[in-house]
This record gives sequence, C-alpha cells and structure tokens, in this order.
Amino acid sequence: MSLTYNFSGKVALVTGSSSGIGAATAILFAKSGANVVVTGRNATKVSEVAKQCLNVSQKGLKTLEVVADVTRNEDLVRLVDTTVQTFGKIDILVNNAGIAIPVGIGDKNYVNIYRQNLQTNLDSVVFLTHICHIVIWSVGLAWITFSCAINGAGYCHQNIY
Repeated sequence: MSLTYNFSGKVALVTGSSSGIGAATAILFAKSGANVVVTGRNATKVSEVAKQCLNVSQKGLKTLEVVADVTRNEDLVRLVDTTVQTFGKIDILVNNAGIAIPVGIGDKNYVNIYRQNLQTNLDSVVFLTHICHIVIWSVGLAWITFSCAINGAGYCHQNIY
C-alpha cells in the first residue's frame, strides 16, 4: 500500500534532519509539497539533504538550510527567526535531534554525560517548542511532534532518564 500526503503550503522544520530519521522525514515532507527547513551541525550534510529535498519536490521548492546546534539556545532562536523570515510561518515542528551516549553510573564522567544527553534530548525540545509556540499557534493548526531518534535497550549500570 502506498500512502500519499499533501503538505502543500505548509512549512516543516525538522531538527536533526541532516541524517537518519530526520533526513528521511525532511525528504518525505518535501516530496509531499512542504517547504522544508533542514538543520543539523554539519553544513555539508545539511546541504546534501537539502539537495535531496529539492530533487523530490514536485514543485521544485527550495529547502532552507540552517546549520545549528540544538544545545545552543542562540542557535535555536536563529533557526526560528530565519525560518519565519524566509517562509513567514512554521506549521510543523519535528523535534528529531537526539543523542545516546552510554555511560555507567560508576563512570567518573557520568553526571556530565547525563547532562549532555538531557540537554540534547530534552532541554532543546522544551526550549525550541517554547520559542516556536507563538509562531505555530498563529497559523491556526499546529503539529508538533517529538521523535526519538535513539533506539536501544537499557542496560544494568547505564544512564537513565
């Protein structure tokens, strides 16, 4: 069964979209007619995914490329500002960026690594959703999704949250 989606006229901002699940999500949004914001820390990967989005876009819509680190609040503010300056709105926010740094509870760096995991996987989602809420709610219908790009099982003596 083949599903088709119509996101014509919508603006989709996908964090962590320079690779993996985020890239596949951005490409599918582009294929489905959305204006897409591709973001990640690696400029080369961001550009590669943006080109893929352009190639599958039925309307030849240009993809906005924004190099940003979700753990830096100033990058997230710039990401939202650049998106709104370019497209005038944000209809869909996909909080996809995520990391998994395994560390045992007895590791001397446990607390720092735990905080790094939370900063990427939780704090960035809360802050980005917070700064997007006014822009997103102004369009009437909002889609905010939370994707866990990390799949794995818990292990004895490993970090939790």
